[in-house]
Amino acid sequence: MVPAIAVLVVMALFGTACEQLHDDNRAAPIFGAENGQLPGGRLVNVNGCTVYWEAAVSLKLMMQAAADDGVKLTPTSCYRDLAGQISARNYWCGLSQCHMAAVPGSSNHGWGKAVDFRNGSLPMTYDSEAFKWLTAYGWHYGWFHPKAMRQGGPVPEPWHWEWIGDGGRMFHGKYFGFGNALPLQGSPLGSLDVVAPRAGGALVQGWTFDPDQQDPIDVHVYVNGQGVGAWRAGSPRPDVGAAFPAYASRPHGFSLRLPLANGPNEVCVYGIEAHGTGTSTLLGCRSVFADNGFPLSGSPIGALDAVRPVQGGARVLGWAIDPDRSEPIDVHVYVNGQGVGGWKAGAPRGDVARAFPAYAAHPHGYDLPLALAPGRHTVCVYAINAAGTGSHTLLGCRAVTVDPPASIFTEPEPVAPDAPDSTTTPTTVPTSTTTATTTPTTATTTTTQAEPTTGGTPGGSGD
Repeated sequence: MVPAIAVLVVMALFGTACEQLHDDNRAAPIFGAENGQLPGGRLVNVNGCTVYWEAAVSLKLMMQAAADDGVKLTPTSCYRDLAGQISARNYWCGLSQCHMAAVPGSSNHGWGKAVDFRNGSLPMTYDSEAFKWLTAYGWHYGWFHPKAMRQGGPVPEPWHWEWIGDGGRMFHGKYFGFGNALPLQGSPLGSLDVVAPRAGGALVQGWTFDPDQQDPIDVHVYVNGQGVGAWRAGSPRPDVGAAFPAYASRPHGFSLRLPLANGPNEVCVYGIEAHGTGTSTLLGCRSVFADNGFPLSGSPIGALDAVRPVQGGARVLGWAIDPDRSEPIDVHVYVNGQGVGGWKAGAPRGDVARAFPAYAAHPHGYDLPLALAPGRHTVCVYAINAAGTGSHTLLGCRAVTVDPPASIFTEPEPVAPDAPDSTTTPTTVPTSTTTATTTPTTATTTTTQAEPTTGGTPGGSGD
């Protein structure tokens, strides 16, 4: 058997290995591959047993260690293609024991990560020396007996063992056991493959992974030297899995739609170090000319058209557009130098849509009710820059006087004099009816709404 000192060394190496032996752990599917249809390049033959290539080294070491202890592990069924799975299923169903074979396309044999053993030339039982040896030492090599297949379980198969040296389903991204390790280490690898113009920005695609782990890592994107966000490189890239099969159980691609300002832009992408054995990697920089269909760019444009006194305050009217986007933007209002709130400039303004048809897909007006105390006030409005190019714009300032509320008390109605006695004859008899010599005319006021004009020079951040 394995000397006690060797067991101590193993335990020291895998001090936390009990978590990998969780009863619910199982072999992990292989990303980018179909169960039972693995490419030949991912399969390796070990003493007549074909397995997934990552499991091959540990299987060979384990079989040799067992032999050194006088135990012969004889593999009888290893990688099982789809046709083999169908055959096995039909066999067991013919015995009215369909539960003894997985549904074709779902067997862990179809991932090349399961092996059925014999005890030398004899069938494997729960009392076999081979079973006892595997129970005691199999996990040192990343091989595990599933809970469902233990004695008394729903699928009692002492011969069936699975490789979870890559962490299995319970512990993605971890390697454990002799002969199981990632082949690389250090800083992230990857490539910025595409930066192509698209409506409103650019399409950014590539791949990256940290060679010290299998789990996807983040990419950070910079535009013209400014960080614009972080994304997880977790999109399918089967070509990357084929080139780096040790990392193929997880996806490592990224495909981003990036909003950009009109004109030339430089896009740079970094693969972010996750494991601590290297540093973040610049995957590449690409220049791209963005044409988002807008004829302008830069700071917001707009106008403060009116500040009209109303009972208890004022109405603030105008419009605002960020020329780098068509969606409505915010306006911030200040009264006597103090910020009082922010509103969305999303009210209909047909005149603005006609003057700026490239931005007509969304409304850009504002008509804001503003509560004000009686007296004279100065109201200023800023258009808030939204697209990252330019700065906030002061649309204008207007003075407004708010009247105090009308008194609830009124003068009493004058009392009419008593009517004259009917017996009294008026001393004066009206000789004619007085006719007005001037016909009143109605003054007609025509309100002309001016075409929108660009607001003033930005006067501050507005934040």
